[in-house]
Amino acid sequence: MPLNKRTLHILNKLAGLFLSLMILLCSAPAASAENSPPVLSADINADKTPALNTVNIDLPTDYYSTLKVTGVSGNVKWGSADSEIVSVEPMSKNTADIIGRKPGTAYIFAVADGKILRCRVNVADGFIYAGSTDEEMHPGEQTKVRVSVLGSKDISIKYAGKRFFVPSWGKWSGNSIDIDIKGVSPGSGSLDLYTADKPDKPACSVNITVTDRPDSGSPWSAKTSRNNGFDDKAGNAVPEPVIPDEGKVFPLNERVTDTYESLCGEMDKIIADYPYECAVLLYSPQEGSLYSHNADRYMPGGSTVKLPYAYYCCLEMEKGNHSLDEMIVYRPKHKADGAGVIRNYAYGTKWSIRTLLDYSMRYSDNTAYYMLISVFGKEGFNKMADSRGYKVRLGRTNYPNVDSEFLSTSMLRLHEKVISSDNDCWQTVWTGLLESEYSEVRKEINCCDTAVKFGLLREYYSEVCYIDSPSPYVLIIMSKTNNSGEHRDGDEKFFRSVARCADKINKVRTE
Repeated sequence: MPLNKRTLHILNKLAGLFLSLMILLCSAPAASAENSPPVLSADINADKTPALNTVNIDLPTDYYSTLKVTGVSGNVKWGSADSEIVSVEPMSKNTADIIGRKPGTAYIFAVADGKILRCRVNVADGFIYAGSTDEEMHPGEQTKVRVSVLGSKDISIKYAGKRFFVPSWGKWSGNSIDIDIKGVSPGSGSLDLYTADKPDKPACSVNITVTDRPDSGSPWSAKTSRNNGFDDKAGNAVPEPVIPDEGKVFPLNERVTDTYESLCGEMDKIIADYPYECAVLLYSPQEGSLYSHNADRYMPGGSTVKLPYAYYCCLEMEKGNHSLDEMIVYRPKHKADGAGVIRNYAYGTKWSIRTLLDYSMRYSDNTAYYMLISVFGKEGFNKMADSRGYKVRLGRTNYPNVDSEFLSTSMLRLHEKVISSDNDCWQTVWTGLLESEYSEVRKEINCCDTAVKFGLLREYYSEVCYIDSPSPYVLIIMSKTNNSGEHRDGDEKFFRSVARCADKINKVRTE
């Protein structure tokens, strides 16, 4: 048989008491001679009693509010009597965010220093507050009642006795709206306002009284008689609704904004704690730049330049200049130390441009890169960079300084070509990036395909990454390591910390 409201209320209270008891039992340490606290002559917290900042909150669905326990020395344990109505998320040792899930009433419990505290949470689709609960006027006069709404603006008016007064809607201004009320004839009645989820129970009521004019016969004017809703000659304003100060509530999308700003602050700290020079750029094709630090600073990027050079090579092949199956002879002038495998082969061996592009991405093969330069040259690449406004030039060195913005643009344009072009060159380069042999970012963000071009030059290490998550983004990290050019634990920790924080920032802004 269906449960009535009284039965549901009793079950809700019993659930709350049971949850409180369980939290208290779990939080209480076992008594023993070894873990008994020492007896102090004076307890510095003796004059402090744990207390919640509020014990009753009106919380719209999809809104949140922050509860805080004061006068507590240890961590607070939180629980909800009905998480389907209101959920709780601990934020610090003594604060928690509560979120309205669906209409109803439930208690949030906090266990602080062995004391159980509770806050009654009333969840509804919306709450209505009026600037006045009683209005009086004469026939022919008008007044205004300002109404503010928390949550849904789907509200309605019901009233009886049209012969006494007639209300009409004004225009919304933010979360407030004025209701114009015109007196018709002497009498009184109630103006009731309703939310959509409770059409049979008034959320707010205003008592309206219309009285006869004075015997003196002098006409009363709403503008000169008293402050009854309009600005009068003395400058009196329409009374503002009184919304409870304690337990302020905010839309969940504002909570996302707060989280974004908090995560950017977290990223700032990660960078500030890193003892060497670095640059970080987080870019979303959907939202634009999400985070930037030294993104326009030119730094040694090592083999990261092979990414934009591969892009240039594919552009040339789209024009019909060379092809993927063209064979290049390996000669002594091509041999380069460092990363790669081709340098270990005999001179005179032949390699296709397809393999050279793949190896330069997959293994960051320096010899493959030099062989590509011998075919495609440097001048065209330099013109391409100049046309985009970047000061990146191949000259005496094949590893010029680059900045994060140039690398990010190159990665994004490459990905666009992978999607839009039928030329196999783009897919060859992209596959090499997806299967590149080393990446700290990929180790941390392993949820999806990640295309990476890393670069190591003396004490500088960098990664250019395209993370193909549900909301894709580009992450560039350029950093100075130690003088030996080898990773230390601190450098790996830095890259992973940046990657982890960047992924969180992207999620709160785009998903």
